Amino acid sequence: ELPAGISLSVLYDNTSMIRSTLDQVYKAALQGALLAMLVLFLFLRNIKSTLIIGLSIPISLLVTMMGMYFFDLTLNMISLTGLILGLGMIVDNSIVILENIYRYRERGAKLKPAAILGSREMVTAIIASTLTTLCVFIPLIIWKNDLEMMGQMFEDMIFTVVLSLVISLITAVTLVPALSSHYLKLDSRKQKPLKNKALIFLDNLSEKPFKWVEAGYRKGLAFALGNRALVLSLVVIMLIISVQLFGTLGMNLQPRPTTDDSVRINLTMPVGTTLERTELFIQEMRQIVEDEVEGYENLILSIGSGGRGSSNSYTGSIEINLPPLDQQIDSPSVIQAKLRPYLNQFPDAQFSFSAGRRMSSSSPVAIEIFSNDLDLASDTALVIRDLLRDNIPEVEDPASSMEDGGPEYRIVIDTDRAASFGLSSTTVSATIKNLIDGNTATTFWKDGNELDVLVQLNEEDRRSLSDLESQYLQTSSGAKVPLNNLASLEETVGPKSIRRENETRIVQVTADLAEGVAVTQIQPLIEDLLENSLVVPEGVRIEYGGESREIEEFSRPLIIIIVVAVIMVFAIMASLFESLVDPFIIFFSIPLLLIGVVGVYKITGEAFSVISAVGIVVLAGIVVNNGIVLVDYINLLRSRGNDLIPAILEGSQSRLRPIIMTSLTTILGMVPMGFFPGEGTEFIRPIGQTVVGGLAVSTLITLFVTPVMYSLLNSRLPGLSRKSRRRQMKLETLEAEAGA
Repeated sequence: ELPAGISLSVLYDNTSMIRSTLDQVYKAALQGALLAMLVLFLFLRNIKSTLIIGLSIPISLLVTMMGMYFFDLTLNMISLTGLILGLGMIVDNSIVILENIYRYRERGAKLKPAAILGSREMVTAIIASTLTTLCVFIPLIIWKNDLEMMGQMFEDMIFTVVLSLVISLITAVTLVPALSSHYLKLDSRKQKPLKNKALIFLDNLSEKPFKWVEAGYRKGLAFALGNRALVLSLVVIMLIISVQLFGTLGMNLQPRPTTDDSVRINLTMPVGTTLERTELFIQEMRQIVEDEVEGYENLILSIGSGGRGSSNSYTGSIEINLPPLDQQIDSPSVIQAKLRPYLNQFPDAQFSFSAGRRMSSSSPVAIEIFSNDLDLASDTALVIRDLLRDNIPEVEDPASSMEDGGPEYRIVIDTDRAASFGLSSTTVSATIKNLIDGNTATTFWKDGNELDVLVQLNEEDRRSLSDLESQYLQTSSGAKVPLNNLASLEETVGPKSIRRENETRIVQVTADLAEGVAVTQIQPLIEDLLENSLVVPEGVRIEYGGESREIEEFSRPLIIIIVVAVIMVFAIMASLFESLVDPFIIFFSIPLLLIGVVGVYKITGEAFSVISAVGIVVLAGIVVNNGIVLVDYINLLRSRGNDLIPAILEGSQSRLRPIIMTSLTTILGMVPMGFFPGEGTEFIRPIGQTVVGGLAVSTLITLFVTPVMYSLLNSRLPGLSRKSRRRQMKLETLEAEAGA
């Protein structure tokens, strides 16, 4: 329907970013599921086994989505993150149950007894491991209001993780035994040996690496049990080093966006600059953008906001719209790096960059200046702005909140002179307001409508400062006094808005940070600079806000959440094991996750964030799962009469494959989200990285440390001296190894 010569194109579309972000999350979920299934097949080398466990994934996901429907939750980035996080853990319970059933089948047990015995042996362990994972989310729910917006956002993730894990537990103890004994009958190589020579060769070839790993693990564990002091000393040293390195990790409130589909350049000229001059600067900047930036789709130029004569005629912007991430030549960060050197070439112009269309938090750097003298506060803010700009190169685009003030006429009444004419300040100010803004003198009705009668000066009599000065005020005696005889009038610049905190006026200096710079690393430099280089005027008070203050505010509830989560994990393990020793053995694996978390952030070079801390809370409930399965099975072997060391060696070797499988499915399920992010997924990336790093290292260490701690806390042999007990322990280790 457009007339000839007019074309229409979409320049701004938020749904494109939403679709792109969700597509990336969908892709990460699918990749994680496929990797988990691949791990299962490589370890089990049995299609039926893989199908039995694989069925728990769609069942858990479908029931979780049904629950989301009834609770009015949507498929968004946070709820999908919960699904991805639960995706790798959904199959953990089924793996433990199925692997134990398979072991009974290998020993020659029939289908039904194998399903019953294999499930019954592991049911306590998987209930404990599921409950410990679920309980870490309870503190997050209790203290979500203290985390403000982030706490509210994580509600969806908590719901999806909790529901999917509960369904996976029910599936593991009901569906897996039923399928393996009736419908997809689980057969080992003993019941159904392979007949094809090629398949036999491939099966033996693929089995050899696992046999080597198991044999090597048993030897390594035997060495660790014989040298417990050495092993524990090495672990403690690694933990101390990790704690020290953790202090050097910078921290941000949330991850910095590295992908976007637009960049905005904002221009601010001196107040009163004409629209024509503002446009001239915008056009010059546009030419630089066209010469320097590659691969943009279009440019949108905005000059002023209300047309000619508008109070914002001195502002403008250039929005650079970019193609999708995989088609971008210059990324947003590259564009800013290319254009920033040109910003100082424009006299009297102030340029700044802003992100595209994604939700942003408070400014990384914010300095608050409190004073009842607004002029003094504004001058102090400008001094701070210049100090940041000239001395700390990592601080980008510092700006004062008073820079965007508009022109105004300020009328200062001489109260003594006005009183000599019988006029009060209230009377003078009310008279001036009525002259300029008008006053409703009366109302009348016409044709059923109520109309106000507004009395004010004619437009030509209220255009300039001289028009105001020539106005007369009538005294109580009837005499007329010119306004310039009672007050002084001056043209000045005033703020668009005045912000107050605790009844005190406040001016803010805000700034962004260069890519790769963390708030906690730069904040001490800013505070040292202002302490040594700024003389704070009397009547002015300075406070630090921005992300550094929010991190401090969030740190206390996050520490409480982590402590309460750990206590709840310990309490659940103690109640299920009916012991305080066994939970402590498993509990020792929780601080070891810090080694992996610090390692992954040191390798990636990224800063820690509040989102990463939430990942640590989740990890506290995950890393103990392997220890629970391991300790529970060792206890089972000891209850059958096995000695301590043989039970540890046999139990650890027996649980090696399910532990590696459950860990790998969780780790590989999170790898796409944590290390191969797409457009708009920076917010959820730290959770993936934290889980992958912490779980990978803690699993490896737990396989050796948990058995060592078990032997240490269960090595009391009555009637023997300490030296004899050590000798007896070494003898049992050697005998068990020789028997193997």
